[in-house]
Amino acid sequence: MRALLLCQGSRSAELLTVALRQVGLSGIVRKTAPKEATQLAEIAVAIIDAPDHQTARSTMLELKQHTVAPVIVVCDNLSLEDTLELYERGAAVVLRKPIDLRIVAVQALALTRLTASATIHPAQHMLLDQETQTITLPHGRFRLTTLEFRLLASLLRRPGRVARPETLVEDVWGYRDTGDRSLVKGLVNRVRRKIEPDPQHPRFLLTEAGIGYYFVLPDNMDFLAEESGG
Repeated sequence: MRALLLCQGSRSAELLTVALRQVGLSGIVRKTAPKEATQLAEIAVAIIDAPDHQTARSTMLELKQHTVAPVIVVCDNLSLEDTLELYERGAAVVLRKPIDLRIVAVQALALTRLTASATIHPAQHMLLDQETQTITLPHGRFRLTTLEFRLLASLLRRPGRVARPETLVEDVWGYRDTGDRSLVKGLVNRVRRKIEPDPQHPRFLLTEAGIGYYFVLPDNMDFLAEESGG
């Protein structure tokens, strides 16, 4: 499994890479967060090595636009308030320097194990396939990106019930924020273009004006038996 290392210093990146290798993880070193899906698809965990709180915060928020991988932040000069904010914004682990990099590596390994063992809610299993990252509907099977899958998994935990944008931000991107309605709307529109027979008049992924979004299950599930060859 691979870990993305966002480091400004080459020496820090080198030492982190060695520590990760000792626990069986390979490191991909970058100075800024990559945006290409192909570069992020195999990332199991991300580690941000930042000189200060503002750099850590901005780097993490940028990264979370493109991946749902858990994030470890390693940073100098963190106050308690800084640490709490990073957790609230979606960091899985926040560590203050100086710190033994073996602890960072072990934390990264633990997060990859948690991610690998996570399963979707039983209410989702009929339509979503976590292994292939697809959704099956009466008119076909559709491959989803990680963010698209997380959105539908969140909505299918409570089919027919409206989820507010801030709930979806937390479920999909992993941080709390009430100001990201446009972020959710953009993702919803991409999913509709992919899975709806007529995206302008959606049947499954619907909007409750001024409140949020909800997913309507197909009226008849017989198509699932046909899909499985039953």
